[in-house]
Amino acid sequence: MNNDERILKQEDVGRCWVSTVRLPEGYEGMNYETMIKFNGEWMDYQERYLTKEEAEVGHIKAVAYAKGINTGVFMEKTGFVSEGWVHE
Repeated sequence: MNNDERILKQEDVGRCWVSTVRLPEGYEGMNYETMIKFNGEWMDYQERYLTKEEAEVGHIKAVAYAKGINTGVFMEKTGFVSEGWVHE
């Protein structure tokens, strides 16, 4: 399977890039993974899924998460804070 065949969905969400791909064999039964880049750097966001359907739902959740980052919503889960953001 080449890299293009592994891509389930990838999209830009403001300053974020959300990527969901099929993993190569050998990932302990997990078949898909979603990760997010912010300003070109991988965030501490990684979710893995067994089925394609779970990965599709997970991608939608990651996009919503990325939209929260782009609007300056502070996400406790990541501990990620960008300079210049004001969190009230």
